[in-house]
Amino acid sequence: LQHGMYGELTAKQKDKSYAIVKSAQDLTNFVNELLDEAQLESGTIKLNHTVFDLQQLLEDIDQQMSILADEKGLSFACHYSGQLPHKIIGDPVRLMQILLNLIGNGIKFTEKGFVAFQATRHNSSNLAFVVKDSGLGIPKEMQEIIFEPFHQIDNNLTAQKGAGLGLSIVNRIVILMNGTLSVDSTPGQGSSFTAVLPFVEP
Repeated sequence: LQHGMYGELTAKQKDKSYAIVKSAQDLTNFVNELLDEAQLESGTIKLNHTVFDLQQLLEDIDQQMSILADEKGLSFACHYSGQLPHKIIGDPVRLMQILLNLIGNGIKFTEKGFVAFQATRHNSSNLAFVVKDSGLGIPKEMQEIIFEPFHQIDNNLTAQKGAGLGLSIVNRIVILMNGTLSVDSTPGQGSSFTAVLPFVEP
């Protein structure tokens, strides 16, 4: 319908069609999060270890997230060090899930300013992925529970809605990868999320 396969749409019809597609995407994401949460809770999620191109994965993330940030009028910067390994052994799908969720949250909860993503070699056996934003920030009391299922920032502070599962799922996957996830945030000044993950080169 959006591409005019059944006739040209009016401006109002286009708006409605985009709303329908967006709602369907949101519902699909919600169902996928519930499925992931159920699998993580039952311990049935397995990581698929394969050799993949880390820098290509980061380039793909840069392209996807740049579009979302641009739609909100936000500055988006993606930096990754030349010292990063070119290829590593791991689960590229789950790594992509972690990074897209963290960056997506930064964009979702930032109304003006910037979102920045950085990937570096943390030490000889770990990589660090850092997402910073100039968004609304997270109160100290929420920082202690934000990685738990069904917890999210008070909706009085933001118009954004969700199931409160995204960060819980990300945290559990990071733990499954033998990594750590931390947050540093000040209300009104923004947030910084850091995922430190071990890596193995082929």
